[in-house]
Amino acid sequence: VAYPTECRPCQRMLGAHDWAEMSKKREPSVWNVAPAPDIGAVLKGARIALTAQDADLRYTGALNGSFLFDGKDYLGASDPSFFSADAGRQLLASKQRVAATGKGESVDVSMVLGEETQWHRLWIEPLPLDDAGTGIIAAAVDVTGQKVAEEHLRLALLELAHRSKNLLAVVLSIARQSADDSQSLA
Repeated sequence: VAYPTECRPCQRMLGAHDWAEMSKKREPSVWNVAPAPDIGAVLKGARIALTAQDADLRYTGALNGSFLFDGKDYLGASDPSFFSADAGRQLLASKQRVAATGKGESVDVSMVLGEETQWHRLWIEPLPLDDAGTGIIAAAVDVTGQKVAEEHLRLALLELAHRSKNLLAVVLSIARQSADDSQSLA
C-alpha cells in the first residue's frame, strides 16, 4: 500500500518523513518494528482519521478520511460541508480557538449519514505553517458505539430511579396502613 503523499502535516504528526519511500522500501519505522506498519489499514480498521487544514481551515489532506467524510471530496472544503450546522459551528469555533491560542482541544460532534447518526471525537492541535499562519491538525475517532452505550445506560438509570420511587411509595403506603391499624387497636 502506498501512503498518501499530499498530507505532509499528517505524516509529520506520525513521525515519518517520507511515507512513499518508506512504503516502497519497507524499512524499519520510527516505532522500531520490523516492516513499516500499514498505517492506512490500521486507521481504517480502527475508524480513525488524521486530518490537516490550512490557516483558512480548509482541508489540505487526510489519512483514512473516507469514513469521516463519507467518501466526499474533502480537499479545499471546510467543516460545514460535512457536519450539521450546529456541529459545524461548534467545530469551527473550537478550531479557531486552537489556532488563536495555540492550545489543543477535544470536541465530540455528530453527523447524520442517511438514517444513522455518527459521533466523532476530535483531538485538535495547532499546526504552524511556513509563513502562512497556523493551521489545524486533528485526529478523529468514531465514538458512535460509546455514545449509544451511554444513552442505553442513561435510560437504564432513569428506569431504575423510576422503579425505586415506585417501591418507596409502596413501602410508605404499607407503613401508613400499619400505623393506622395499630392506632385503632389501642
